[in-house]
Amino acid sequence: MRPFAPGNFHPLDIEVPELCWSLFPGNMSKGFATEAAIAARQWVYENSQYNQLVSYIHPDNIASCAVAERLGAKLESRIKLYGEERLLFLHPDPGASLTGMKPS
Repeated sequence: MRPFAPGNFHPLDIEVPELCWSLFPGNMSKGFATEAAIAARQWVYENSQYNQLVSYIHPDNIASCAVAERLGAKLESRIKLYGEERLLFLHPDPGASLTGMKPS
């Protein structure tokens, strides 16, 4: 069984693609989400035309907010996304994608 499922989500009605992650039960607090998101973000920056990624995180999801912050993402605002409240995190641009990281 895989411990994580990182990805890139880009609905047609949203201008900037989302970097997202999800963990299977029993795999939290082991660094899997951070490691996988770093690799996924770097892959997007190196293999696509995108130079900006965002993460939409539920305000109660403290663990995912911590992952976003470890990735160097900055909390931009609180928004409504498809009628649900979310925190909008902006990820660093490709040139800062590795240097903007915070230690875990």
